[in-house]
Amino acid sequence: MLTKAATLEVDQVFLDLEDAVAPSEKTDDTRRRIADALRDQPWKARTKAVRVNAVSTPWCHRDIITVVELAGVDVLQVGRVEHQRDEQRHAEDRHRADRLVHVSFTTWVVSLSSSPSSP
Repeated sequence: MLTKAATLEVDQVFLDLEDAVAPSEKTDDTRRRIADALRDQPWKARTKAVRVNAVSTPWCHRDIITVVELAGVDVLQVGRVEHQRDEQRHAEDRHRADRLVHVSFTTWVVSLSSSPSSP
């Protein structure tokens, strides 16, 4: 699937670590496969985007750090920021990821929840 995606002549490819990956497959090996493909394959798409798991999950932090550290990406989409502590954790992950690549080249997309529990 990743090999085919790299050959598509599109403006953007979107790799999904959230809904497209079963909970039992949310591992460092899966993250590394995505990062290796982003780094090693010649992509025709001008923009490479990765959606990571929600900040409130146990997978988000490793998703962000692994993808940025091993490959870099043009766009990171972080979903479902529902609480102030999620926003703080997201900010900490973003700061660490920016330091790993030494420049802030990544666009961050954060999906804010409209749930009643949001401040």
